[in-house]
Amino acid sequence: MRNRNQKLIAERIRGLRGDKTQNEVAELLHITQAYLSEIERGKKVPSKALLFEIAEKFNTTVSYLIGETNTVVLPELLDGAGNSAPTAVPTPRDDDAECILLGVLEFNDILEACRVGTFVKKMGAHIYVPMTDIGERYSESNLPFVLKLSGGNNRLFGFPDGSRAVINPEDTLHNFDIALVYYNGDLALKKIMNKDDEIELISFDGSKIYVSDDEVLDGDFKIFGKLTSVTLTPNHGF
Repeated sequence: MRNRNQKLIAERIRGLRGDKTQNEVAELLHITQAYLSEIERGKKVPSKALLFEIAEKFNTTVSYLIGETNTVVLPELLDGAGNSAPTAVPTPRDDDAECILLGVLEFNDILEACRVGTFVKKMGAHIYVPMTDIGERYSESNLPFVLKLSGGNNRLFGFPDGSRAVINPEDTLHNFDIALVYYNGDLALKKIMNKDDEIELISFDGSKIYVSDDEVLDGDFKIFGKLTSVTLTPNHGF
């Protein structure tokens, strides 16, 4: 990333800062003004943890910062209390009466956040999703989210890149349901099989991984939620 995207990262961070001073932004990010200056001049590359901090504070995504997308989600700097202007959301269409507004997450943003241990369910955009797509139950305090799939056939359980998947953290997981899981440094969709002292993860190609109870307790394994629907041809502006 240093050679390929260093200049782009510098330009995008400098652009997001807008009319804020370097001192103001450095204080918000808990870094020195000198370090921020070096980042903006392309002399230093921010760590992954700092990239996620910048993305959260500016209400954008790491994908934008490192050049994987040109979409700026909401370039409004958060204040010290974490407040910002309300995010604009699409107006429901005539056929959206039985829909719910859900946040959208990029696959790679979740993966990188897991790897540095700073996962925050920070939504980059919102779309309307039919209620029939979110499963049997959900919680207002832990809503389902929409995941934009990327990363290869087997990792995505055969669904093509760019598909829209709804992940519901609150819906009941039964054996052979598909879930979004993080394990051993990777994020993937896997079929789940609960056994007495381990969890069996089944991939699209039929290969299996076994996760022990100790690994679950140690936090090395995380289930984000049940896959309740997939849209292969995205709609609703997604």
